[in-house]
Amino acid sequence: MIQSSTDPSLKLTIHRCTGPVATSEIADIIQKFYQSTPTLHVLWDLSNADVSAVRSGEIEALARAVTQSSHSREGGKNAILSPNDISFGLSRIYQSFAEMKSSMTQTKVFRNEEDALEWIRSSSGA
Repeated sequence: MIQSSTDPSLKLTIHRCTGPVATSEIADIIQKFYQSTPTLHVLWDLSNADVSAVRSGEIEALARAVTQSSHSREGGKNAILSPNDISFGLSRIYQSFAEMKSSMTQTKVFRNEEDALEWIRSSSGA
């Protein structure tokens, strides 16, 4: 399950994932996010997610989808909160694909939410 919320003061959308999360579910949230009025920054919280079914080829497809739409968020940041080793490793793979595809946004993986939010705040003017 993925629940989304916004923090307008940080120009931030937060997607909190819980339990088993399929790549198709993440792709659906990404598509809906870009079809609306996307915020400049995004935080994906995988703290309580089970991403063990996600494969690297699927991660590359997610990075491609974000890169193709990210022109509307030029200068934005994508923080991924991944405190456990499996989600951290998969998130770093995503970060590598995003960097290779020359995304208009920056992506960084964090082990704790405070560091992720501090990184986002460093450019939001908050």
